[in-house]
Amino acid sequence: AQSIQIYNNERPHSSLKNKTPDEVHRASLQHF
Repeated sequence: AQSIQIYNNERPHSSLKNKTPDEVHRASLQHF
């Protein structure tokens, strides 16, 4: 689980415009 936590919070994704999956997930939740 630790590696997933680090992956979600620290690894940027160029396909998501350099936002981490965690940031994108929070942004998507705010639309509802």
